[in-house]
Amino acid sequence: MLDLNFKCPPKIDPNVSRALRDLLSDPKYGFLKILNNKESFLKENSQIPEILPGHQVAIIGIGGSSQGARSLLCAIDPGAVDRGDYLFFDRIDESFLERQVKLIRDIKNVTWFINSKSGSTTETLIILNTVLEKTDGGFLETPGSIYVSTENKSSVLFNWAKEHHCKLISTPDDIEGRFSLLSEEGVFPLSPKVKWSDLNLATQWVNNNLNLVEQLSSFYLESYRQQKWISVFWLYSERFKEFGFWLEQLWAESLGKFSDSERRASTPLCCMGTNDQHSLLQQMNEGFADKSYTFLQVGKSNTENSYNQNYINKELDYLSNYNLSHLLRTYCKSTYESLENGPKLMITLANTEAQTFYALHVVMALVIGTIGKSLNIEIYGQPGVEKSKAIFKELL
Repeated sequence: MLDLNFKCPPKIDPNVSRALRDLLSDPKYGFLKILNNKESFLKENSQIPEILPGHQVAIIGIGGSSQGARSLLCAIDPGAVDRGDYLFFDRIDESFLERQVKLIRDIKNVTWFINSKSGSTTETLIILNTVLEKTDGGFLETPGSIYVSTENKSSVLFNWAKEHHCKLISTPDDIEGRFSLLSEEGVFPLSPKVKWSDLNLATQWVNNNLNLVEQLSSFYLESYRQQKWISVFWLYSERFKEFGFWLEQLWAESLGKFSDSERRASTPLCCMGTNDQHSLLQQMNEGFADKSYTFLQVGKSNTENSYNQNYINKELDYLSNYNLSHLLRTYCKSTYESLENGPKLMITLANTEAQTFYALHVVMALVIGTIGKSLNIEIYGQPGVEKSKAIFKELL
């Protein structure tokens, strides 16, 4: 599913292998259960939400409560959001929320997922209330199509869901929001798009290829020893765009917790395809050499189009016969080869199937967990975020 190609293959440090074993045996991290075939998708007696044919799916949540689903969705079906099949209400912005509400075709034909693990996330409650007011509370008329995902205990959201007879999905106590994609509850909104058997295949493949996790973890830890404190992820496909946002949050919130040199972790930076060749490549090639580079691309598929008509200028020979996917891979290779001032690797996905992209998400989560164990960083919790939330409430 995933192929790794390193400029200089990393030597696997025994401490990295030990850190991965420690991670996999740590009962604190509930997202690891998906690697156990006895507890993977779907668990016994799981109640899959019913999303009726023709229904739009609307997801209200902030950060990890929505980004995981958005990342996998836009990887396997990049047009799902553009078509309005899926509506994400995931930011506090008047113009954005107004546009999203206008994309609702029929308020009675929408399946809603409202996600907040704590049930008290201020941003989520603000968005929920705003959408309710903009729609005059219209979707409350179909409580059978409203799923509220939160902890199974009293909270503002839990009590609201009970009051309005919404369907409750109990979030696991041992899985934090930004890891929620690595649980069946986190994938529920995507049930029309993914097969549970594909997710099982993905997790089984990862379980059988944990050497990839060791190689990647060793690569990043070695880059730290080389003083490469920015980890660049260069994404050569539109399908990776939302994955980049998911990865940045997972990496930064899980690893960025200490300023001392012994537990210092890199800052993630995601770049998009050819676009950032025209904005960031100059500094990366000739600026300060403080970066490692991970390139991601999709391998050749059987559905690529060829273009054979030159409408521009006969002197442009390359327009007479070209393939956009091939050109993108060529740009990816040329940018990769041009960067000589830091460690680098290429990750190539075999195809665009859900199981392949899901395997990528699982592998990167395990890499982050392994780095955390190696540096003695607790990957759960985000105290720096909580400080901002407290100041926000004071300012209100």
